[in-house]
Amino acid sequence: MNRKRTRELIASVSLLALVLCTLFFPVVFGTRTLLSASRGSASITSQGAYQAKEVVWAYPRRSGDPGAVAWFPEPYYAFTHNQIVREHAPPLWNPYNGCGVPFLANMQSQVFNPIQTAAWLHPSPRAADMYILGRLLLAGTLTYCFLRLLTTFAPALLGAVAYMLTGYMVIFIGMPDISVCALIPGLFWRLECLYRRGAKFMDVALLSLFTTLVVVGGMPEVSFLALLFGSLYYTLRVWWHGGNTYGSVARRLAPLACAYTLGAALAAPQIIPFLEYLSESSNAHAVAGTSQPGLTAAPLINLVNYVAPLAFGPLGAPGLVAAPERIWLSGYFGASVLFLAMTGVWAAFRQGSHRPGNAAKLLAAFSAASAMFFMSMRFGIPPLEWAGSLPVFKMIVFWKYGEPFLGFFIATLAATGLASIGRRQSGGG
Repeated sequence: MNRKRTRELIASVSLLALVLCTLFFPVVFGTRTLLSASRGSASITSQGAYQAKEVVWAYPRRSGDPGAVAWFPEPYYAFTHNQIVREHAPPLWNPYNGCGVPFLANMQSQVFNPIQTAAWLHPSPRAADMYILGRLLLAGTLTYCFLRLLTTFAPALLGAVAYMLTGYMVIFIGMPDISVCALIPGLFWRLECLYRRGAKFMDVALLSLFTTLVVVGGMPEVSFLALLFGSLYYTLRVWWHGGNTYGSVARRLAPLACAYTLGAALAAPQIIPFLEYLSESSNAHAVAGTSQPGLTAAPLINLVNYVAPLAFGPLGAPGLVAAPERIWLSGYFGASVLFLAMTGVWAAFRQGSHRPGNAAKLLAAFSAASAMFFMSMRFGIPPLEWAGSLPVFKMIVFWKYGEPFLGFFIATLAATGLASIGRRQSGGG
């Protein structure tokens, strides 16, 4: 990395951190906390650890699923600390749920996730807040690193902000799957580096590392989709830019297979207990009778939420039962980002965009097709919705876990859209 790129990276990280510090000023510099167990969901008291003089439910809610955050990942920080630091024992079993349940095997505990060390090493509201915001900063930084390979500084920074603050990352800010969502752009970054530099040992090793982190991040649905769409992007990249024969494509895919295999091997201590637990568990993703989570769709009226997330009221607003469309609010990106994304689509498909060698336009085309897929899965739009009945796919709740991918691909389209506007203004076509 040359000095200019290093300075740009430092500037981008600083600007992303400044954005987070501004938006979360009361948390970073004040005494507020992002913990759902503090208030917003029953924990120590019916309203959380903080008990007001009068029983007034927190409104609007800070999270789309405060109970899931307050009852699972937040207590896990203290439990993991006690097991590892105080008792010097591997956190394999949680005796405090019912008669006891597997802890390592549930994956959401993220025992092997090094990022979560910041939360459980010295568990406190401050440590948890820095961990939660740190994941957003990581998501923005990795998005910038990926997009900077394909475009200039300003569009890459815009895409980084757009994904870092995409609706799913904010609405479900404390959920365990954000640890995987933050790594999605990092996986694409390392795939792009692997393509550009060939089968160099360092690039294969770094891709295997990101593969491991994606797997141990604690959400198998998101991990599966990240590895799948990352593979599709890399394969299309190889085929589109010089893969004239099946042999040449196969040779370029060998490093990818090697990196994925090594990454899976490193994550085996997490994968094996999970697969055993999955076969013995009763879970909401099991397909029984006509129940197929992969085919569950949101109402089309929720398309409005992507540009106007408060169209049906804030999270937790009174009248939720009378207006069930609020239940499906799980993502947004805003009107300006959508406009730039549409500009990126136009730039990808205009005359001459099919020429081999233009990586940014290929990214825009791939992102547009991927966004269309996840939009179709979320709203049950034929004919793509049939994918929800395929093996593995039918176990994924697409209306929720497809949202971070939709936000990521819209952010990449917005970056390419801004880049195309910049080229036109500078006379570059």
